[in-house]
Amino acid sequence: MKNLKALAFDIDGTITDDQRLLCLDAVKAIREIEKRGIMTIVATGNVLPVAYTISEFIGSSGPVIAENGGVILFKDTFERVILGNREKCLKVIEILEKEGITIERTLTDMCRLSEVTLVREVPVEVIKDVMLKYGIEGLNVIDTKFAIHITESCVNKGRALKIIMRRLGINPSEIAYIGDSENDVEAFQAVEYSVALTNAPEWVKKRAKYVTSTPYGKGFIEALKLLGIM
Repeated sequence: MKNLKALAFDIDGTITDDQRLLCLDAVKAIREIEKRGIMTIVATGNVLPVAYTISEFIGSSGPVIAENGGVILFKDTFERVILGNREKCLKVIEILEKEGITIERTLTDMCRLSEVTLVREVPVEVIKDVMLKYGIEGLNVIDTKFAIHITESCVNKGRALKIIMRRLGINPSEIAYIGDSENDVEAFQAVEYSVALTNAPEWVKKRAKYVTSTPYGKGFIEALKLLGIM
């Protein structure tokens, strides 16, 4: 896989552990990859300010995908592309409160541009049942293991990645993706080379080309070896 021009990857649970502690060995590996001329692209469910800051701190040179594909930042021009409609997602919050369901929005929700995020206290199934009751369509409810995201169905990391690939002139065979959660599946499908970490759900692993035997940051480094770029 020496023809790889870019590597995209998730953050939480991929280059961090389950407590969101950053793996420094993974950061060193990312910087080494960049030195070898492979552009890295951060793709996360977190908000753009956080995603951009992490991207800068770890030495990633490529565009940033935030809010599970709802927002893209092209760092070379600072062009921001918003792909999701937050207003549609806020309607679900109104209905949940109308139903007497107590919810708590995450601290970063105030910064979100394309979606809504909740603390993981109300089960995803409860939210979906309320949406079904009120005939709400065109929205997804995703549990990333760190928060519950309510987003438009058309929004995902894979769609955002395809936009970036077209802009940069990169083919699916020239880019790889590493992730560990259900919000990474569409990104797996957008590229030729995909790696799921062993801490991913079983059904997510089945949708990746490769699966690591180790989790989190160590799994990320193992993924780089599977891809032949370390």
